[in-house]
Formats: sequence, structure tokens, C-alpha cells
Amino acid sequence: MQNIINEFIKPELLVLIPVLYIMGIFLKTKCNIIKICHIPLVLVIISTALSTLWVLSISTITTYQGLFSSLFISITQGVLIAGATVLSYEIIKNTKSTKSLPPDTEQNNQPINIEIDKTPISIPIEEKK
Repeated sequence: MQNIINEFIKPELLVLIPVLYIMGIFLKTKCNIIKICHIPLVLVIISTALSTLWVLSISTITTYQGLFSSLFISITQGVLIAGATVLSYEIIKNTKSTKSLPPDTEQNNQPINIEIDKTPISIPIEEKK
């Protein structure tokens, strides 16, 4: 797995994954300006900007081809880093949520009582065979 990550993401930019992870948690919990569904897009923009700064700081651009190559590298690295950050967040979130489920949430053979217009209705649940 480490070889696959190093093959696609520059090793110098791997430090951005935990930085963006912390920024994403901050945006989700403390910042009420951005909707939760827009946080991955914000992380892509931030990681692309930081990747662009890194690529431009290490490269000597003398031609248009060098400029476009640097921009391509920075955009793809930014998207890959943001994707790795969001993927790691989802993996951590899902492993935490599966551990906290009560053991018998699957089977509850109690009837569901619903009141419609003040008239109680009882719906029995069939047992699985």
C-alpha cells in the first residue's frame, strides 16, 4: 500500500494529508460558514493551492511547456492528496461507527406502535425464517 501511495503522490506532499484532515475536522465542527457537503471541495482547493506553491518553489520554469507541466502536476497532486484525506476520514469514521452499534439492533421483535389521528395502530413485525 505504501508503494502505491509513493508511486502516485510525491513523498514531500504526504505531510498535507494529516494537515488537511485536521482542517476538515475543524471545518466540520467549528466553522458554520461552509456546509458539510462542501468540505471535500474546499479541501481539494486548499490542497491544490498548497501543491501549486510546492511545485512552483522547486521548479525552474522557462517555457510554456514547463509552466503547463507544473500546473498539471500541482493540480493532480492536489486532487490525489484531498482524495486520500477524505478516504482516510471515511475509513476512520466507519470503523468507529461499526464498533459502537449495540449487539441486537438487527432483531427487535416488538410491534411498532403508531398513532394516526389519535387512533393507535399496532403493526406486528414478522420473524425471519
